[in-house]
Amino acid sequence: MMMKNLLLCLFVCALISVPTIVSAARDQPEVGTVAPDFQLTTNEGNQASLKDYRGKVVVIEFMRTDCPSCAKVTSALSDVKAKFGENIVVLSVVNQPDNQATVARYMARNKVAGPHCLCHVH
Repeated sequence: MMMKNLLLCLFVCALISVPTIVSAARDQPEVGTVAPDFQLTTNEGNQASLKDYRGKVVVIEFMRTDCPSCAKVTSALSDVKAKFGENIVVLSVVNQPDNQATVARYMARNKVAGPHCLCHVH
């Protein structure tokens, strides 16, 4: 009896979940769809807008300057940028507690070119 109730419960949960899964899949953008624009402030105080990079491959890296793994990823992305040149843009998004000073030191220490964008969550 307990097994029957468990199976019935699982069946009902599955039926409830199907419309949610189908709806979520339908809301996904299709390949080739233009991504919505957004703007972030670069470490130099300029605005970086996604629409400025239309026609290029844009890689968004979320990182922290005190993260050893992030430094490795940043280095690898710099290599990718060097290989593909102007066809690719790497936007490095940095959150608090990082600030303009910590990002500037990170860029100099790791010999990384920008843009590095500061994302301040309020």
